[in-house]
Amino acid sequence: MAWSTAHFVPVFIACFGSIAAAETWKVAIESETIGFDREIILAASRIGNGDVRFVPVSSNLECIEKLVAGEVDAAAGIQLNAVSSGMPIVFSSGYRVEQLRGFALKDSKLRGMRDVNATMAVAVKKGSTAHNYAKSRGWKVVPVESSKAAFELLLKNQCDLLVSDQLETEIELAKARLHPQIRQLSDSLPSGMLTVAVAESNREWLANFNAGLRVLERTGHVEMLWNRWDFKNRNSKRDFKISVRTLGVTGILLMGVTILLMRSQILTRTKFPVPAPSIQTIRI
Repeated sequence: MAWSTAHFVPVFIACFGSIAAAETWKVAIESETIGFDREIILAASRIGNGDVRFVPVSSNLECIEKLVAGEVDAAAGIQLNAVSSGMPIVFSSGYRVEQLRGFALKDSKLRGMRDVNATMAVAVKKGSTAHNYAKSRGWKVVPVESSKAAFELLLKNQCDLLVSDQLETEIELAKARLHPQIRQLSDSLPSGMLTVAVAESNREWLANFNAGLRVLERTGHVEMLWNRWDFKNRNSKRDFKISVRTLGVTGILLMGVTILLMRSQILTRTKFPVPAPSIQTIRI
């Protein structure tokens, strides 16, 4: 059965009281963010007696800009090192590790990130953690608006590689069925924990949100949601189901062939030659 935050609410209402009077908070979030982030944030905020209305934006950078401008109450999917020090912003507990990976075409000479040099064009999503990382390495950065646009550049040979969040990239690969053309480079890149950022004046809401996260972790719902959204986990489950189904069909076919062979052998053994009629001489 597919789970969503709707399944959590009845259980948590019993523990934390009604959320009917909960205040609605506007949370900026990247429009391409996977469902795991959204469901975790919804569930944790509802446990803490709050409600969320997502405001989709194009990048993490825009999330922070809207938060600082007071247009939203919080910003989701933010890494601590992605925000300049001195901003009047505080962060929640982390809820997901963002793993950056490099991707290139199958026939590329690149084997790992150690082979990347300053002359190579690196496609990244504008304002993302990957964007900040690529700039810090001094690479030739090609910022684009989305992961899809980065893939298009790579397929057209308009860049040498793309750097992005591993989970987000694998989901995009699966949707576009690009696995045969693109491969992941061997090296792992620095990763960080994603958090929710709020203005310093919203510390009370942040405390309730963190309490909700702790409940989700303690009850195993974080792991359950991760297993639901993790591309590799879903892919392995699908492969396992396909393998079991294939094994079952193969077994049935083999059983049918075996029965036919056994039946043929039995019929062959029971076909005795019919004796010729004997002529009996009757003496009178």
